[in-house]
Amino acid sequence: MNRKWIILICVILIISFVFGLSFKPYIKLNIKGAREVSINYGDEYIDEGYDLLKCSLYGCKKIDEEVNIENNVNTKVVGSYEVKYTYENMTSKRKVIVSEKVAPEIKLKGQKEINACLGYYYEEEGYTATDNYDGDITDKVEVKRENGNIYYKVSDSSTNTTEVVRKFTYEDKEKPTITLNGSGKIHLTVGDEYKEEGFIATDNCDGDLSNYVIITGEVNTEKSGTYKLTYTVKDNLGNEASVDRQVVVHDINDENNINTYISSLEKYIQDKKYDVSIGFYNIENNYTYKYNGDVVYYGASLVKTLEALYVYEKMELTDELKSLVKPLIETSNNQAHMKLVKIIGLNNIRNYGRNMGAKNLLTRGNDDYFGNTTVDDQLIFMKYLYNYINDNSIEESKREELKNYFINDYSNYLLFEEIPTTMHKFGYFGVYYHESGIVFDESPYIVVILTKEADDFEVVTDLSQKIYKLNSLV
Repeated sequence: MNRKWIILICVILIISFVFGLSFKPYIKLNIKGAREVSINYGDEYIDEGYDLLKCSLYGCKKIDEEVNIENNVNTKVVGSYEVKYTYENMTSKRKVIVSEKVAPEIKLKGQKEINACLGYYYEEEGYTATDNYDGDITDKVEVKRENGNIYYKVSDSSTNTTEVVRKFTYEDKEKPTITLNGSGKIHLTVGDEYKEEGFIATDNCDGDLSNYVIITGEVNTEKSGTYKLTYTVKDNLGNEASVDRQVVVHDINDENNINTYISSLEKYIQDKKYDVSIGFYNIENNYTYKYNGDVVYYGASLVKTLEALYVYEKMELTDELKSLVKPLIETSNNQAHMKLVKIIGLNNIRNYGRNMGAKNLLTRGNDDYFGNTTVDDQLIFMKYLYNYINDNSIEESKREELKNYFINDYSNYLLFEEIPTTMHKFGYFGVYYHESGIVFDESPYIVVILTKEADDFEVVTDLSQKIYKLNSLV
């Protein structure tokens, strides 16, 4: 053998001996991925696994052998965990750190930005602090007043920190407020005394400023008209506020404007303490005025208008029917009324009125042949009556006959010195006295006055005179 080859073989044997070179295969356990992993609290931990390899002089190859894995990672609890891989006498480890990086939340009660007066000391309204991991950590909030503001700071167990500020701007741009005692619009009659009902003025910074209010304007209760009083006040920084009060002085005998006259009429009714409802309708221009128009009254004999209309419009006139309708209207005869109710039928009368649009007709039960009414309903009946007596398609003698029944002085308290020809029907029962009529003025109109003033029939005459004046203004 060549000397060179002998030397080479010796060198190889020495190297194998020195380095323990072996030609026998061996096993390797390799962890996939990093040996230290960080994961957020609450996230799912997915292990990257391992490779088990069988290696020889010619390389390594994966083998399918059972490896024991110990994994105690709990992502719902912050901390450091270990995943341990064991195969026979070999062990590999991976470190898993679960951390919480979400900052806590602070919520302030009350306003976060406050416009305050100089010298204002803020009384803490409160706050809450919550953390997605630690829960309620309100008791850990640090509160500090600095540079005119309030700072709130809190840290969770993972040292995540949040800070919020309640900011104060020390200036006063808010106007004072003035609150009037009583009404903002006062109605008086000529000769009344005006008494100031007072006011209260307050300011967000200066408090009660009532003593600094200045009133401008004047009221002359000797002359009808609308007067304005203005109340003005300023705070210490010049912010100004003002409100107005209207004082309307009425003279019902010296009113030439419809709106002011109506206002004076209603003031007159209230001053007199009349318990009434009024309806007015100008036939030529359809102008309508109602005072308590939907208040329900016991109508008593006012229902007789409807019976008379029913007979003349719906039935074949006979001497017997005429002999009943005449006293029914002219003297409000109740015997004639009861007979006609039986002849016509209570439901027929009721449906007849309802078809006209009435809502409160004979609504006190089937045993009551008089029933309830309102100004609204009576205006409907009187308009219907007026249209009937002016309907040229109906025989004139028939229309004139019905009209003349209603032109009578029997308990007619609509009449006064100047009033022209009037058709009317009254109703009277207990405390109730009513008048419903058509007045043939130059501009004809309908007037309805329903009252609980049966002890003083002159109330109707008084108000009828006032409505006559209203018609002259329409």
